[in-house]
Amino acid sequence: LGDTDAAGSRQVAEALQKAVAELGLVFDGSRSLTASVGVASMHPSEHEHEEMLLKEADTALYRAKSAGRNRVVQAQPVAVVVARPCRQRQQPVAVEPA
Repeated sequence: LGDTDAAGSRQVAEALQKAVAELGLVFDGSRSLTASVGVASMHPSEHEHEEMLLKEADTALYRAKSAGRNRVVQAQPVAVVVARPCRQRQQPVAVEPA
């Protein structure tokens, strides 16, 4: 979800989960349709790391499924560390003792 923070994403996921439950769909005579949702978030300027974001959401989804049906699990916000080259230091200057 673009322009949505972690809390907003969780609210959307919970609303989706509730909407599915309220459909009241039953199959196999007694089992209700439910939704398990995994939510992950990332700072928007880090869009080049979409695969990492999807992996975190997928992991959260499997945690939701493992914990039972009809759940929302939110991953910790994805932190991306980008290594940047350091500026070259100037040559040291010899200082004569006074």
